[in-house]
Amino acid sequence: MLNGVIGIHNLQGYSKSVAFNNIIFKFVSKIKDNLQGKRFVIGLELQTSAIINDILNEKFRKNIQSINPESEIDKGDILTAIKNANGFNPNIFVSQVTFETLVKFFIDKIKPHAKEAAESVANELVELFMSIDLDEMSGVPNLKYAFIEVLSKLVQRNLAPTLDFLEHFFEIEQGHINTRHPDFSVNPTETPTFENNSGESSRHCELSNESDKKILGLAKRERSEIELIRKMLCSYFNIVKKNTCDYVPKIVLTMLLYKTMNYCETELVNNLLNEESMEKILKPSDDGKERVEFLEDEIKKIKEANKLFSEIM
Repeated sequence: MLNGVIGIHNLQGYSKSVAFNNIIFKFVSKIKDNLQGKRFVIGLELQTSAIINDILNEKFRKNIQSINPESEIDKGDILTAIKNANGFNPNIFVSQVTFETLVKFFIDKIKPHAKEAAESVANELVELFMSIDLDEMSGVPNLKYAFIEVLSKLVQRNLAPTLDFLEHFFEIEQGHINTRHPDFSVNPTETPTFENNSGESSRHCELSNESDKKILGLAKRERSEIELIRKMLCSYFNIVKKNTCDYVPKIVLTMLLYKTMNYCETELVNNLLNEESMEKILKPSDDGKERVEFLEDEIKKIKEANKLFSEIM
């Protein structure tokens, strides 16, 4: 340990570069071990890899599943959307424009959760870098600060294209509403009936608010169209949620976490492994200088004692 702490201060040229590169390797190895779950202590808090897993596969999924068109939009809203889509020339058939507009509206509600998940993963990576400690960094605070600064910039550089890719993913989801998807199952022949003042039978749920009550005054065809669009919306949005819960974690892991993990050693070497940077970074603090001097004196005493012991033997 003594040599590990003070050795690099006494090295020059190629030897110092080798020692510095060894510190980089150890630092990066600790990062990878943490992210790959190779080393952990039983009983401690969750490691970064487990936290990131919770962010992408628990919290994010829970947020997406909580978005429910059936409970967040009533029949009055659907009727308004139909009227706006029809304008002054009502459609003969169910309005596809209305259906697609509502699907896109709910896809927009997913976007902030995806962005939040990616940014949370980025923050966890930076916190991981800050938690890594090595004996070789003791007494040289600039060394760890330099590592964290370089790697934090790498995370931010990877986060930007990750967020762009997520935006493109949602553009694709909104760009083509695939009503031929095998999981999109709505039977347009199932036109529901509603209870009204004339005593029509009903298979519809109870009217829950004033908006629903207004629907009773509509013609049967209009009520059937509202119910069909509601069913189509719920069915298709389930497909969107399934796609999102699958692809968003893949995008964040591939473009943010794996790229950062795979390139952090190269980034540190390219930015810090040069004479000018090493000279600046390896300058010890005042406390560090005193510790180095103390350790050097201790090593000198140990060597003298070993030499004396050898002569006696």
